[in-house]
Amino acid sequence: MCEKPVGGPFCALAAVRLEHFTLTREAPASFFGSSLGQREFCAACGTPLAFRYDHSKWIGATIGGRCRPKEVAPTNHFGVEICIGWVDSLGALPVTTTDADLSPDRRQKFVNYQHPDHDAPAQWPGPQ
Repeated sequence: MCEKPVGGPFCALAAVRLEHFTLTREAPASFFGSSLGQREFCAACGTPLAFRYDHSKWIGATIGGRCRPKEVAPTNHFGVEICIGWVDSLGALPVTTTDADLSPDRRQKFVNYQHPDHDAPAQWPGPQ
């Protein structure tokens, strides 16, 4: 069920008790993707932020949508009934960094408008 809402083959979530979950910016936009679950996302850039079942004391915060995602490793593989077969072979594919994939002139023009991995300055997200 996560492929369409996140636009990818899976979604990495960190389970957090609602009373411990805090957003550092404005309230997110939300969408009820089913009769039981609500998805929250940034209305400015579309980044998926969280998933929660109605009446739950827990929220699934997207690991990739948080600051310092490398600090949170998954501990459970949930929803395996919908796994796409090629996901298991990703680790065997050749790797390329984003920087190496850009030509020098494109690299020089590149400006990232996504939220930085720290509290953003007041003028974020920059020019649109």
